[in-house]
Amino acid sequence: MPQENENVFIAESQSLDVDEQQKKDILDVIESCSSFQETIKQLEEKNLIWYFIGPLRKDEDITGQINLKWEKEFQKFEQSINETHREFEASLPNQNFLAYSTKDDDFKIRFENEEKPIEISNILRASSEGKVYNISLGKDSQITATKKGSERHYDFTGSSSCEMTINWQAKDSEGNSIDCSMTVKLDSGGIQSVIGEPKFGGITSSEEVLKLVGQNKEVFINRKTLYQAFTDIGQDMDSLEPTQDLSSQLPTPSSSGIPLLAHLLHVEVLYPPAVNLVMKMKYLRMICLVMKKSMSKKD
Repeated sequence: MPQENENVFIAESQSLDVDEQQKKDILDVIESCSSFQETIKQLEEKNLIWYFIGPLRKDEDITGQINLKWEKEFQKFEQSINETHREFEASLPNQNFLAYSTKDDDFKIRFENEEKPIEISNILRASSEGKVYNISLGKDSQITATKKGSERHYDFTGSSSCEMTINWQAKDSEGNSIDCSMTVKLDSGGIQSVIGEPKFGGITSSEEVLKLVGQNKEVFINRKTLYQAFTDIGQDMDSLEPTQDLSSQLPTPSSSGIPLLAHLLHVEVLYPPAVNLVMKMKYLRMICLVMKKSMSKKD
């Protein structure tokens, strides 16, 4: 039986290209701060922390200046970085990453830009409850991953996005085990779209597919179950405007007298496979919007 897991692919470059400006900025922060804790906080706020613990960690000018002010604190911090890295290596084999922690049970991780996914659920499986993992997506963005019992929670903040592949086991209406898998685009607003063709064991019925999604009780995205996050795609009706192509395909309910059932059948004919489930959901919402506007004009 395949293991349930979540893998993240970060499309945005995570490379740390160092130049003299980053080094100067770090030296300026060290010079201006009155404590080591304040230095780390300032480096985080200025998005310099990954340069400090990564490519510039052994820079003689930086280590020399920081050792003059806080040698013991810096040595303790370096020891913590090494211990944190060793802790994650077991659950993240063959992954290149930076990691550090400034307080108990709260970790920050940045993966190097590679053409392979991050096995994010492995981190949580090896974790004890209460630990928090902040995974950088670049700039101001991150995934905060936590474990709550058997649940795996992923909260997204910032302006960047990433792709997540979610794999789980479910039962169809006849009790057969189904291997389910789908890749979605995620950002701070939740699931924005489904990428490629999701796999539901050959099941194409929208109703059955939603039942399979609903059986995933472990994955939470931005505090919502996978089912809630999935069915929320395109939820904001007031922000939608029917396109010329789409609205032209819809009979106008007020003029044709065609009941809603006919519209639903039209959707089933236009978008039969389960791979287009999200399109069907958006299409249904568009129908509702057209009907709403039609009835408003009639009034």
